[in-house]
Amino acid sequence: MNDLLGYIQIGTNIFALSIIGWIYQAYIKNLKQSVLIAEDKSKLAKEQIALVEKHLSFLKGKIEQLEKNTPDHLVLVLNQRIKIFEEEIGRLNLDREAHASELTTKNGELATLKSELSLANEIREKISKVKDEVLADGFLSIDLSEYEFGIYRRPIESFSCVQELLDDLYITCLHHEHPTYTYLKTWKLFEMESGKIISSKGKDDRRKLFDAGIRSGVKYKVSPTPTKLSGENTKSGTAA
Repeated sequence: MNDLLGYIQIGTNIFALSIIGWIYQAYIKNLKQSVLIAEDKSKLAKEQIALVEKHLSFLKGKIEQLEKNTPDHLVLVLNQRIKIFEEEIGRLNLDREAHASELTTKNGELATLKSELSLANEIREKISKVKDEVLADGFLSIDLSEYEFGIYRRPIESFSCVQELLDDLYITCLHHEHPTYTYLKTWKLFEMESGKIISSKGKDDRRKLFDAGIRSGVKYKVSPTPTKLSGENTKSGTAA
């Protein structure tokens, strides 16, 4: 009987050890699989990082190439080259007789570079002027600095007549400073370059802006007239 119990005990122990061994084997297998998945993810992340760095390098090269084609960059390069040539000419002047021919050549190259620099500056100024004209085209630009409002900009097509422009100016920026119906009495709109004052046809001025001499691309300004009227009607209404 004791022998039978011993065999049963031994068999139970062997079975338990087999179960433990099977669980441990499954755990090791699962651990290896997790490591492989992590390695795959790490490899994929490295590939993605390399791809992003490649794109960034490509974009950086394109940006540098575009910057080198701008007038500002050309002016900078020409100024640097002029400085180098002037330094070389200064050194050659120390031994003029021995380097007379080379000095003449360098002076000719310097003159050419200065001519190219002048042309580059001219091109840059023209580009700046065209840019300003493009930005101004189709917009009204009115200086309201005397009323601490800066520049008033609106599409000229947003106003069908002079009265709409005066009303918008008054309601938006001037109603705290002037009574109603006091355009040309307490305030005026005029061209900054010529000083020409925009006329008024009364409280309901239906003239087109062009007919009143108001055009896009021209700088205008609003300022108070020399004498402001007091006691004017301050009910809501238009400015003219």
